[in-house]
Amino acid sequence: MSARALPVAAGAVAALMAGASWSIAALPVAWHPEHRTLGTVVYYVGLALLGGSWLVLGRTLLTSTGSAASRRVAHRFALIAAAPMLAAAPFGRDLWAYAAQGHLVGTGRDPYHHGPAAAPGRFADEVSARWLHSPSPYGPLWLRFSQFAAWASHGHPIVAALVLRAPAYIGLLLCCWAVGALAARFGARADVALWLGSASPLMTVLGVGGGHNDLVMLGLALAGLALAARPGWSAVAGAAALASAGALIKSPAAIVVAFIVPVWLAAGREPPTVRRAGGAVATALAAAVATLSALTGLTGLGFGWVTKVNSDAQWVSWLSLPSAAAIFGKWVSGEGHPRRLDDTVRVCRTVGELIAVVALALLWLLAVRRARERGTAVGLLALALGVAAVLGPSVQPWYYLWALTVAGLAVRDRRALLALAAVPVVFTVMITPSGKGWESDWRAPLVVLGGVVVTALALRPGRRSPPLAPEPVAAPPLPGR
Repeated sequence: MSARALPVAAGAVAALMAGASWSIAALPVAWHPEHRTLGTVVYYVGLALLGGSWLVLGRTLLTSTGSAASRRVAHRFALIAAAPMLAAAPFGRDLWAYAAQGHLVGTGRDPYHHGPAAAPGRFADEVSARWLHSPSPYGPLWLRFSQFAAWASHGHPIVAALVLRAPAYIGLLLCCWAVGALAARFGARADVALWLGSASPLMTVLGVGGGHNDLVMLGLALAGLALAARPGWSAVAGAAALASAGALIKSPAAIVVAFIVPVWLAAGREPPTVRRAGGAVATALAAAVATLSALTGLTGLGFGWVTKVNSDAQWVSWLSLPSAAAIFGKWVSGEGHPRRLDDTVRVCRTVGELIAVVALALLWLLAVRRARERGTAVGLLALALGVAAVLGPSVQPWYYLWALTVAGLAVRDRRALLALAAVPVVFTVMITPSGKGWESDWRAPLVVLGGVVVTALALRPGRRSPPLAPEPVAAPPLPGR
């Protein structure tokens, strides 16, 4: 199969998976579909074919020198494969929780003090027990959109859930544009960067299929970062404002807001002096504060979401390194896996948060100091997003998309790229269509080992594989340049 046919093939496979999802995914609690066995077979065969298509595309790109044509293929693969997921049943119960939180806001209750259970009814019935009594950790922009979706559904949670998935696809569109623009500015391989993050099965199945608001957060933040690659102080202000809007969806976008300064310094034509760096920090900070204050005031929901981003998340999983440390400590002491939040988990998470804050500060300072080095700031941003994900109190597999979406802009080593490519393969399989995770299951080591082996075999470099050099063909300029 030619590389140009891969996007269409991926789209066809994704359509089969979307159809199968209506018998096996996170369906309304009152639904009891038949043919679950057939749906399971179709879904996992489709997932294998989708992952295989993605690996074939990756091998094709990695054995080429990069071109405008290969960039278009990667771009089309990302968008065509994800499109059928807009009509799939929810992969996981997060969309149901978003809808219930929107319904809660519509009743006039404070979503930062009450969980969906405070507004009982059809919406709350669909929420996982894990989140039923938990206040929302999301920003006020997202909650107002969730309220709109609940209102537009006329009391039908399934309609609200499908409406709430649309921003994920819009976020994917923004990510694809931003990655292409940043690659053009910093001389990176746009095709490889798009393939690693935006076109990955993790993005397609869990990102868009799961309808997670991480995608629209990431899209807004990276669009701001792309704007920061333009010259002028207005670019700094506009970039900070746009990325701050992403933070009002979900808080990790604040990391991108901070890295707007080193990215702007690196993209500028003038030397990155201390004076320019100080001016950029002041401009970005002023724009971010103004945006956060104005939009929060317009939503009328306040800053309560800031206090909910803490170590009290109930989910305890080894995907979070602090939680993994607590699990290991409990195992060594003979107490077994901590299924619920306790003092040991809280202490480990607090330590993890402190380490994360220090690490993020050091990475930002290093990015500013090395702003003269082309592409270094973007690479350090990817590392910062990865640190924020793995050191967070609660980690879900799609959180790795924060770093993967931009990591391809900086990685030049094939072994590092191969290791990163194993992440989408492993963690797309780790979560079932209904949202149940296998990370605490006996199958987890087998999934990890199998994913790493398959990725290594599929992407192993040939004897004549070219180096991961920047594309020789210039990418389209940023709008307005």
